[in-house]
Amino acid sequence: MAEEVGEFACVVKEILREHGTMKKLPEEKIEKLREELIDIFIYIIKVGDQVLAMDIEKEFFKKLKTNEERFKIQNTKISST
Repeated sequence: MAEEVGEFACVVKEILREHGTMKKLPEEKIEKLREELIDIFIYIIKVGDQVLAMDIEKEFFKKLKTNEERFKIQNTKISST
């Protein structure tokens, strides 16, 4: 997983060097970021499911609620529908 995070970070670094910002990116850069992010997501899901035997959705909403209470986030609600 660390390798995938490193690949994502390399793409971000490349973008910042070439464009100086993460705004208004060319579609090919956006697609590369998406690809690397999904690779990271796959590893997270596999570890949660296969190694930790977690109910990822349940734990996600539990942690979201904890963070909302902790940081008093009012406007960032995610529906479980």
